[in-house]
Amino acid sequence: NNYYYYYYYICFCAFCTAFYKIWTKMKRMVSFSPVVLDPNTAEPHLSVSADLTAVTFGPRQELPGNPERFEQRHCVIGHQGFSSGTHSWDVEVRTEEFWGVGVLSESVSRKGQIQAGFWGICLSDGSYAATSCAVPSTALPVTKLHRIRVQLDWEEGKVSFFDLDANNHLHTFKHTFTEKLFAYICTKNASPLKILPAARYPDEPL
Repeated sequence: NNYYYYYYYICFCAFCTAFYKIWTKMKRMVSFSPVVLDPNTAEPHLSVSADLTAVTFGPRQELPGNPERFEQRHCVIGHQGFSSGTHSWDVEVRTEEFWGVGVLSESVSRKGQIQAGFWGICLSDGSYAATSCAVPSTALPVTKLHRIRVQLDWEEGKVSFFDLDANNHLHTFKHTFTEKLFAYICTKNASPLKILPAARYPDEPL
């Protein structure tokens, strides 16, 4: 009868609404890509944590000289590269010594100085700056950073950085990307720099 028809119709609508909300949430979560570090790329002074989310600087280790390993720059990169889409990850940084976070191209030199193909934020000599091979460094008017969000939009050619604690945009680089990009961390800190768990979604406002 009409009563049961109406009841099942309401239940069906409720199910569809709930399913849509779950699907939308999953879709948003997929594009938020916490980085897993690749220890095979870590410069010999760097140690990657067992869960592949943190890196520290220390005495030089005797490690295999595989082609993907950095030799002169104290860097490690993520295991997964990005050649499309929008991706975000958060990094907990330190206030002492040198560090840098951002993205770099797959073709950058692993055995010498990196002359091209990187876009990042760094701390050097007590000052923060946005650094890239393509444009002069830009000093950032901040006194202390603890958590940084890196957001890559490959098709739009944008890499943006945000101060999560102050809820501020720090800098955006614009470039026409033509190859796969990898998250990177460079550090000379004995304390760990760490990729943070996905706590927010990239399309949520800061």
